[in-house]
Amino acid sequence: MSIPAVHRRIFAASGLLLLAASPAFALDGGAFGDRLKALYADKGATISWQSIDVQGSNIILRGVDVSAKDLQHVSFGDVTLADVAAGQDGAYRIGTVTVPRYGFSKDDYTLSGSNLVMQGVVLPGPNSDAIPSQLGYDDLALDSISIASKGNVVATATGLHVAVGHANGNNEVTFSGSVGSISADLTKIDDEKAKANVTKLGYEQLHGTAELHGSWTLADGHLVVDRYSLAVDNMGKLGSTLDITGYTPAFIKSMRELQSSLKDQKGEAKGLAMLGLLQQIEIGGFSLRFDDDSLTGRLLDYYANQKKVTRDVLVNQIKGALPAVLARIGDPGFAAKVAQAVGSFLDNPKSIEVKVAPPKPLSIAVIAATGMAQPQALPKTLDLDVVANQ
Repeated sequence: MSIPAVHRRIFAASGLLLLAASPAFALDGGAFGDRLKALYADKGATISWQSIDVQGSNIILRGVDVSAKDLQHVSFGDVTLADVAAGQDGAYRIGTVTVPRYGFSKDDYTLSGSNLVMQGVVLPGPNSDAIPSQLGYDDLALDSISIASKGNVVATATGLHVAVGHANGNNEVTFSGSVGSISADLTKIDDEKAKANVTKLGYEQLHGTAELHGSWTLADGHLVVDRYSLAVDNMGKLGSTLDITGYTPAFIKSMRELQSSLKDQKGEAKGLAMLGLLQQIEIGGFSLRFDDDSLTGRLLDYYANQKKVTRDVLVNQIKGALPAVLARIGDPGFAAKVAQAVGSFLDNPKSIEVKVAPPKPLSIAVIAATGMAQPQALPKTLDLDVVANQ
């Protein structure tokens, strides 16, 4: 089970308790509930509650549950929506959404969160072309979220915060997020062999932080992630950037519809259909960087010990094997560049980075076609580069 994937789905489900309009109309609990259920249905999920209580401009949903095909059942308890305003177009705006707790269990895992608060929440009307609901809020804060296995807490994150800014009639979005503290207790994992390896590497307890920052323009789907990083003490920091065009609300809707229509298909037909839609996406740039904080040295020492050689001998063995492995790329110049960068990093682990910066944006379809027809041309087509210790 992918806990991070489930975590993202929970936030997306929470995001539908969001809501845009003028305060000119009195609240109708039934109409509000119908709109909320319709939005969940559009996303392939079901929301239910035991009762809905309208108190002036506030709404309290008691005993909220959410379920989906691959989400099963999530309990949100009582959800309070303050300063709710309804508009003529079936849209709603909420000043604050408060979820004191939520959680779900699957197999041996339990995920639970506390004190989720969202502000400036927007629920678009049925005919709205507004920003997709997953970005329909101004601010999100979550005190903590934890994952337990067989009753033992194995991972916790605290101080989660996301801020979203809207401009030009909601056609431009900026977003930033952070996690103040991430911790994991790897002594609680079930696999005894994996647990022994974790102990040998000295990673019984992990602590880290995460950051995210970017922007999105709806008209052309220009999505820029200029900072995404996950830093773990005594391991290192993994960071990436992304620049793509064509990721419009219309594309997102088409992708969702295509996935639904192809859910029972497999193989080449499904792949070709997805590739056809992905022609709309153009990649302007991408990077993936790792800044080492002892992880590389620990791994080299671990595998050197397994082979009963010194670290220097292991590094030389790896460097000696690289040319043969990289020759499969079919581009001798690029292969030599990669071998030199990897060798420099292994000799003195500081940082290593992979960068894609084509002269002009390239569609995913063109990249895929080049990869199939002339894989040796991909490094030049993408202006692919690998650098170490810079």
